Amino acid sequence: MGYPDQFDHAFKEAIRERAGALIVLPSVFYAHHLRHIAALARPNGLPAIFWSQQFAEVGGFMAYGPSPSHLWQRAAAYIDKLIKGGKPADLP
Repeated sequence: MGYPDQFDHAFKEAIRERAGALIVLPSVFYAHHLRHIAALARPNGLPAIFWSQQFAEVGGFMAYGPSPSHLWQRAAAYIDKLIKGGKPADLP
């Protein structure tokens, strides 16, 4: 799927082929269209999963992925260690 107007066709095909679920791969394009994807999956009974929590918040079936705030906190901890003289090779 390359363009939002192709979503309807893709979902019709998925339903026709009796897809059991939908995994939306991490992508800026798909992230921009999460609401549309969730709106197409829901009425067709097609469970859909995406890596970002936003997907579940806009009506998607579920989200499974890292917490962005946790990733930023961990990055800050590594930067702090490096600034204080830590060696990159010594960090896990």
